[in-house]
Amino acid sequence: MKLVHYQLSNSQKRIGLVENQFIYDLKDLFTLWSKRYDKPLLPVFSFEDFFRTTSYSNFQTLQEVFEFKSDVQPFEWNEVKILPPISTTSKILAVGRNYATHARELGNVAPSEPFYFTKLISSVIAHLETIYLPPDSQRVDHEGELAVIIGKKLNRHSTQEEVMNAIYGYTIVNDVTARDLQKSFSEKGLPWTRAKNYDTFCPLGPVIITADAFQPNNKTIRVTVNEIEKQKGNTQNFIFDIPILLSFISKHITFEVGDVLLTGTPEGVSPLSDGDVVSVEIEGIGTLTNFVKAAQ
Repeated sequence: MKLVHYQLSNSQKRIGLVENQFIYDLKDLFTLWSKRYDKPLLPVFSFEDFFRTTSYSNFQTLQEVFEFKSDVQPFEWNEVKILPPISTTSKILAVGRNYATHARELGNVAPSEPFYFTKLISSVIAHLETIYLPPDSQRVDHEGELAVIIGKKLNRHSTQEEVMNAIYGYTIVNDVTARDLQKSFSEKGLPWTRAKNYDTFCPLGPVIITADAFQPNNKTIRVTVNEIEKQKGNTQNFIFDIPILLSFISKHITFEVGDVLLTGTPEGVSPLSDGDVVSVEIEGIGTLTNFVKAAQ
């Protein structure tokens, strides 16, 4: 199943199920489902509420409610505003240098254990929104990546089985990076926080595909700028696969429901310029597109 967070013209934020560019509102589907099966109807509109309402968010229930799609008037994709598919309380952890080819292209060696950093929620934007290039950076790069959405709490006490069952779904991310600042900070032994977290530096979406409908182990990631291919890689070339990343990081930092893990970018990163259109496509999920403008 594919889920989307969207906004209607009256500013009401909703969650929907997606099929063939049509969006079926979950509230409408759950209303019919609750009447048919005599189930309670809960006011779930945000992803934060949705993830924590397991009676609604589990995959079997979503399959059940989608059976009512013929009784619901869907929205067309271009009728609504697409929102980021996470809640404002989520935290985002990002893995660096998880493709050996990307590490080499920037003059780095492949890590011997997962290396990760944070992306701030304030940097998140949605599909078709604008990435703004900060005036204090002379090179801002795209980094197309697969993102993992966490569906169950993980910490240092979690078993390997719990780690394997903790993934709710997957989405697409562009880990936009002020490359010149990142390089300068690294040479001084300083963290990458500023280089990675300018406002608009984390486009995310447009949909979440649930884990029961997507196998992440051999998926093509492709980035184009103005329809010219810049990056092309495959998740089979991860240095550390997703279960290893989740297990390693959760030994240090607790993953909460709704958190996001960025899994690293393949080779081919390149600078963005004012007026560009950048798209990240992942096989089986879709395409995340954003416009690029110089900040005023």
